[in-house]
Amino acid sequence: MNSIFQYFVEANLCLIVLGFIYIVFLRKEVDFKFRRGYILLSAIIIIASPLIKLPFLGVEGINIVKDIETIILPELVIGDATAAVSTQYDSYLSIGKAVGLVYLGITSLLALNFLFQLFQIGWFYKSFNRKSTKINGYKIIETNGVLPTFSFFRVIFFDNSINLNLDEKNRIIEHEIVHIRQFHSLDIVLTEIIKIIFWYNPIAWYFKNEAQDLHEFLADREVIKTTDQENYNSLLAKMTLTKAHLSLGHHFNKSKTLKRIAMMKFENKRVNQWKRAIIIPLVMLTVVVISCNDEIMQDVNTVMETASQTEMPEDLKGELAKLVEKYPDANFIYMEAEGTAESALKNLKNLDPLSIAYVKSYKDKNLVGFIVNKNGPIQNQADNNDVFTVVDEGALPQGGFEEYYKWVASELKYPEQAKKQGVQGKVYVQFIVNEIGQITEVEVVKGIGSGCDLEAIKVISASSNWSPPRQGGKAVKQRIILPITFSLGNNDSNDPANSMKAQLDFNDGMVTGVVYNDSAKPIAGVNIVIKGTNHGTVSDLDGNFKLKANKGDQLIFSFVGMKTMVLTMNE
Repeated sequence: MNSIFQYFVEANLCLIVLGFIYIVFLRKEVDFKFRRGYILLSAIIIIASPLIKLPFLGVEGINIVKDIETIILPELVIGDATAAVSTQYDSYLSIGKAVGLVYLGITSLLALNFLFQLFQIGWFYKSFNRKSTKINGYKIIETNGVLPTFSFFRVIFFDNSINLNLDEKNRIIEHEIVHIRQFHSLDIVLTEIIKIIFWYNPIAWYFKNEAQDLHEFLADREVIKTTDQENYNSLLAKMTLTKAHLSLGHHFNKSKTLKRIAMMKFENKRVNQWKRAIIIPLVMLTVVVISCNDEIMQDVNTVMETASQTEMPEDLKGELAKLVEKYPDANFIYMEAEGTAESALKNLKNLDPLSIAYVKSYKDKNLVGFIVNKNGPIQNQADNNDVFTVVDEGALPQGGFEEYYKWVASELKYPEQAKKQGVQGKVYVQFIVNEIGQITEVEVVKGIGSGCDLEAIKVISASSNWSPPRQGGKAVKQRIILPITFSLGNNDSNDPANSMKAQLDFNDGMVTGVVYNDSAKPIAGVNIVIKGTNHGTVSDLDGNFKLKANKGDQLIFSFVGMKTMVLTMNE
């Protein structure tokens, strides 16, 4: 998922949940300090928690990645449903871009208004600073009626044009000093930022208004401790008319006077213990869930969706024994998923192919079994020290990838055993191109059995030498993965429902986009590779992808059952 989009989703989820908790449990409470603290803490959580990533408790050693860059070649389809290449590029105005422009436009206007008010306060301070005095260490600037009475951080702007006696003036200044001492301006700035970023969420506006009201209630409550309440109520009524409005300031003569007078009649009463006992764990749970969201999404049991850990069938125990002997440090589990080999594998698009050691399709039971290493990729770490996946100059087959794919397609034969059993699916063949271009260590890291795995190994092993990969000008080894799909033609690649489209954005050498079908549903697991290279990526569960490219590069999009699509990058 795109990181910015994910941030907004998680932050809005925080905002909605925390707003719901406030409205249900705190909205009518008269413990104004607790309510104010909750809103201030919520503002910090909303901004920060999506940026904090905590390890998800209980999930250890699972290595799942969304993108496997530079080592995944375009998919090769073998069988009756061999994909054709389409060079049509469907270009149209992105709805996402339009929504983004609207969001940025409104956000910019709100941000400019915020900055303008800050500028106004700064200008007022500079213009009237010469008339300032100090009371109890706080600067008082008289405005001569140009501005109403308000405070902002440690400065009080006082409207001296209104006819007030000395006691009334002292009560107003005392009220504003409470705002300063309790740092109410900090709350206003934070809730204003929340409102600007999440202006489309009503909770953001609600929190801003609630914070302003609570500040007035708190200041009023402090003042009536040292003055007669009836006289203070009369002073509020006298100051109701407002000459100007700065939402960043704390206006003594702000509206909602009747509500303020009503709130002064209530004595301070702490929030009930049972509410605190509910609210605090709920807030903590919200933070943990949001902060652990990436790790939760990477849980292998979630990724597999319909898969479940179960007892391993007898016919796979021999295969498991071989894997344990070959990889003694691995932690293998057996999983099952409903459906055909291809449909079940779609539930594993977000799983590193190297983590799946073996796949077996049980057509009679409509089940597919997987042997998975919970500790991550199946690799011999001792052999990995001098093997690169990302290199300056990638290995290339003789004649380029197009000729290589034609050769592999002509040599690969669909095993008769697989045809009889109706076995089809994707085989991931891993091999290493060494320093002199030889193809070595060919193995299937995710297979479907029934002869398909052996056929893929046989053909790839017979490949002629490639141009050797280079890192820093020196010939090195590079690990390559080639997905080969064996298909019996059950999917009609000419069916419009199987058409593949892409919505792209190409800026400053970076391509971002989403791949989807004719039903506008995102397609996960699409291989996207720059033509003539082995530099590419795989679309995530939402169809999104990101890839570095240059102007004029051709991107090859391939997915089983769909026509391969080639798009050219233009400014």
